[in-house]
Amino acid sequence: MKTAIVILVCFLMPILLTICLSRKQKGLWVSFVVGMLAFVISQMVLRLPLLSIMTQQRSISLFTLKHPVLYILILAFTAGLFEETARLIGFQCIKKKHASIYDAFAFGLGHGGIEAMLLIGIPLLSVSTDLSSVLLACGERILAIAFHVAMSIIVWYGVKEHKNYYIGLAIVLHMLLDCYAILGNQTWVIEGYILILTVIVWIVLYQTIIKRVRYENI
Repeated sequence: MKTAIVILVCFLMPILLTICLSRKQKGLWVSFVVGMLAFVISQMVLRLPLLSIMTQQRSISLFTLKHPVLYILILAFTAGLFEETARLIGFQCIKKKHASIYDAFAFGLGHGGIEAMLLIGIPLLSVSTDLSSVLLACGERILAIAFHVAMSIIVWYGVKEHKNYYIGLAIVLHMLLDCYAILGNQTWVIEGYILILTVIVWIVLYQTIIKRVRYENI
């Protein structure tokens, strides 16, 4: 049962949702794959290796010990900067042929989906974990994927309307999400924080960008 839950949430869910979206518009798999590449390149190829090299420096190690909260804020900012910049570049590359809001959804599913597969899915399948931990991790991934889709829509709209402040907004929101580490090991408080932030972002997003785009397409 635990294995089935992990496979469903971390591997199948992003793919199945993209299949459903593909009924609305063809060619979404391009956006899905570009979204995957945006995460892999920005995090796995660039940011995480750079952080690994930097934290090996004694001065930086001392800084993290003396100023843990500031260090968390820096980590959160770099996560937002790298990932949202990658999203921006991704949309710039595909905007001529893949420029609809459905592409933004698929991009976010690819971005959040590959993160779920690499950081949660594979590790959970590799170790023995109790059911409650699996449910908690998978629940958090559902929220994270929803958040990535929201950020993708914001950046997509910024590219579409040629308004760079939307990219800045996405960076700030991403930073706010990753600041959960400041809350320490209070698991349910952290999950509550992620849930509240994600719900607020989606409510505002729907009332602004999504409704506006739907009105333009009527």
